[in-house]
Amino acid sequence: MEKIPLTTFHIIGYFLPGFIFIFSFFIANDHISNLPCLIKAIKELNYGILFLTIILSLIVGIVFDAIRNGIFENILFEKKWLKKWFREMNWNFFYIATEQKVARLYKRYFNYYVFDLNCILSLVFSALVLDKFSSLSPSYKGLVTFIAFVIIVVLLYDARSLREEMADITHDNKWVSLQEKAKEEKGD
Repeated sequence: MEKIPLTTFHIIGYFLPGFIFIFSFFIANDHISNLPCLIKAIKELNYGILFLTIILSLIVGIVFDAIRNGIFENILFEKKWLKKWFREMNWNFFYIATEQKVARLYKRYFNYYVFDLNCILSLVFSALVLDKFSSLSPSYKGLVTFIAFVIIVVLLYDARSLREEMADITHDNKWVSLQEKAKEEKGD
């Protein structure tokens, strides 16, 4: 497991959720009340602020990932009533499976799953920031909240589907063997 390299996808999975949250503070600023004001404010940013935003976005994204791992995986998904919706995964798979099998699971499922849940956390916290600190009109706040809610529902459904697939894979060694056999037959 320790030999899985840090990929662009990992960085985006941390950066984008963090950036969404940092950006919500930016647009919650009092002088940004419409799209032209937002565009003007972005053009006036200096490189130091942009660099700081990138670093903060990565840090906040990593914090969201820690929340995902600590709260979702270790507390919420262990509750009986949630196990109907989010099946239990065999986390030992990451330690006992071959490096190739773990890398395949990461590439095809786990990265997307982590990205979905990190974005859900980011959207929830961003909607709260915009609701509490933004000078946007109530109709714009309602629209932003509705859009965030729709995206959260879509991402939650996707995360659930991905977790179902991962639960099947991590509990069923036959599936992994069949996948390897099919890949060998295709010549991948």
